[in-house]
Amino acid sequence: MINGLGTFDYKNGEKKIEAEFYFDWSPKALSRRSLLQIEAVKNETNIFQENFMTLPNHSWELITKTKDNRQFIAQNLFLKSVSESEDKNGISYIFGCSSIEIGDRNEQFEYIEFYFPNVFIGFDEFEKKGSFNFLNKSNLTLEYNDTYTLTFSGLNETSIHEKKKEIISKGNDISTLKVIVQKASSNHIYFSEANKVIELVSDLMSFVYDGPVSWIHAIAYQHNEEVFNYFRDVKYPRLGTFRKLIRFEFPYILTSYISKAFTEYKSFSEEKQKAIRTFINGLHFSSERLVFPAPFTSLGSSIEDYIERSIPETESRYISKPVRKKMIDPSFELWVREHILPLLNEVDREDFSESNLKQKTNALLQRNLKSRIINLLHHHDIIFDQNWVTDFVKKRNDAAHGAYIHEKDDFLKWTRMAALLEKIILKQLNYTGEYIDWSESPPQQKSF
Repeated sequence: MINGLGTFDYKNGEKKIEAEFYFDWSPKALSRRSLLQIEAVKNETNIFQENFMTLPNHSWELITKTKDNRQFIAQNLFLKSVSESEDKNGISYIFGCSSIEIGDRNEQFEYIEFYFPNVFIGFDEFEKKGSFNFLNKSNLTLEYNDTYTLTFSGLNETSIHEKKKEIISKGNDISTLKVIVQKASSNHIYFSEANKVIELVSDLMSFVYDGPVSWIHAIAYQHNEEVFNYFRDVKYPRLGTFRKLIRFEFPYILTSYISKAFTEYKSFSEEKQKAIRTFINGLHFSSERLVFPAPFTSLGSSIEDYIERSIPETESRYISKPVRKKMIDPSFELWVREHILPLLNEVDREDFSESNLKQKTNALLQRNLKSRIINLLHHHDIIFDQNWVTDFVKKRNDAAHGAYIHEKDDFLKWTRMAALLEKIILKQLNYTGEYIDWSESPPQQKSF
């Protein structure tokens, strides 16, 4: 239990709650039902004196010190409940939040541990527990402005097959993976640089996993003592994978993939990394609940967004923006002014303002979704059956316009499209090796 005195501040002092705060967290085990939560207790006896109904429910923050004089920062707090606390003798305010820092993140550390929930992987090296040896450790060396060593190890005996099955069957969200990051050449590492390396690795794992791979808790050490903690509320991958792209449950598969793909991925611009990350998140979201027609519309939206970010404009539109602005926009605006506006009332004319006209022109000159998807696949030299694109686009359009009719092969039409998109990501990472092709039923292991 961590506690202290602090001021919960709303928008630079518009409203304040001065109270004692309490934060309780177990770093080795967690539940989706126990999100980051802080309790503030104010020494009042009558809840109605507080007029709590006037308190805003979001945009709070807490920057203070703990009782043992460590810095405590809680960001993006939102008020969940207010009640009388019998055991703490006062008014209890329960806040949720997005992140909590305890200690100074700007210090230098010897090494930093990152904890991941619901991630099950294979390991390369044996560890001994009692009289039992089992694969539970992997090591990786990566270059990113410096040389870093990463040590992966399983938590809560999740690398033992029967234990893993038990956790998945019970549906308990739990920390399953720890990754230690340190520099190869010194005992000094900043949190910011370790976090950058681990975020790139997390992205690469997410691309081949069945959901977002994100750390929830980081612990930094000096002289083998905890000096800094960082907690954050992130989306968990679901327990048990459904659509993995490589067989990372076997030794050396995941570390080999990361070591090869890391070199390529780190060379991408931040904009390109974000585009791929957003694209994969959309694909994961589409596959979370395969209740059709929703997967068609959500995947279609992700494709459209990725096309905008990743291929030349002339492959997504008939005419480039400079040409459109010079030759099309002025004449189109004149035509609307002469032929359309006289037929409209004042309210409707607002839909044809200068900014709205540009949007309408842009939409008019945009290629249809089928054409854009085909150009996206050609752009990345992906071999494909054009009927797969036709089938997917028809289903997506029917779903978007209320004309969807369920058919028994809907999953196949969706998964074929998703499989083509997964090939785009693997190709961009310059991946070579075995992968799982989800366009076939049952899925087949192939070489890329």
